[in-house]
Amino acid sequence: MRIHRVASLLLSISFLACSSADEPVPVDAAPLTTVPGDPSGTFAVLTALDVSPPPDAERVIAALDRAASDPARFLLERMVAVLPDGTTKTVAQVAIPFVAPWLDTKLDVLAPKLVPGLRTIATGFARVASHVELIERWSIEPTGHAIRAIGDARFDVGPAPVVALGAIGVPDVTATFRMSLDETGLIAVPSHAIALRYGALVRAGLELAVAPAASPGAHDVAQALAALVDCTALSVLVADKIGIGSPAIYRSACIAAMTAVAAELDERVRALDASAMQLELAGAATGVDVDHDNDMDTIRNGRWLGTVTATFAGQRQP
Repeated sequence: MRIHRVASLLLSISFLACSSADEPVPVDAAPLTTVPGDPSGTFAVLTALDVSPPPDAERVIAALDRAASDPARFLLERMVAVLPDGTTKTVAQVAIPFVAPWLDTKLDVLAPKLVPGLRTIATGFARVASHVELIERWSIEPTGHAIRAIGDARFDVGPAPVVALGAIGVPDVTATFRMSLDETGLIAVPSHAIALRYGALVRAGLELAVAPAASPGAHDVAQALAALVDCTALSVLVADKIGIGSPAIYRSACIAAMTAVAAELDERVRALDASAMQLELAGAATGVDVDHDNDMDTIRNGRWLGTVTATFAGQRQP
């Protein structure tokens, strides 16, 4: 019995000794952090830019709004304006206030796409004149020295195409600065200037986003308007209601009027490009280390302040 108790005691001591030797001493594990230590890399950045349209653009927006609000009068006034001087034009001018309300009641059948199409052009132009997304590439060195290059733009109207600035005659926009990254992950981008060819961007948005939104397949406003108005059917009704002038004369006037409207709009938009839009911006954002390897992987919650207010976000590129 004594031998058995001694053996049991020795076995217990041996077990405790082995357990204390084999088990690691617990230590506090370092918590994982999403705060990056190194901001360097190449990042694809998207800036959502909102601007107040300049006065010339505001006048275009107002004119398009009037056309969309009173489409029959808009059509008649533009048609009569291109008629050759003479009795037909004189009588037609006097008749516009009386014929326009009547024509309004016929547009749903005669030109069912006209009213929604004009509204799309009006609201679409207002949108591309006040909002554009800039597609950028940031190259950041470990010291924080960075090159910001804007090479493309995108509109949130219609098919939302990506437009290469070079394709519309605009060179890439670049700026350099030295950003900072603090121990909380806050990114600070100092104030710097960029110059945007505002008119060229608006014109691209009008042709590539607004026109096809108003009339699928249209490559410019002239094509969109031509598809929205059945000048042959319209001319027969107008000639009959006014009581002077042939349908052929009014049909030619209708076609010429739509071409003139598109040309006038294009001319006004081109005039917006007389001088570049100068923007002075400073930014703040949050840098995030997604995979905990010390490198900055994403740029989140970015905000530009200065000449305009805008947001931005970025993603590390391979």
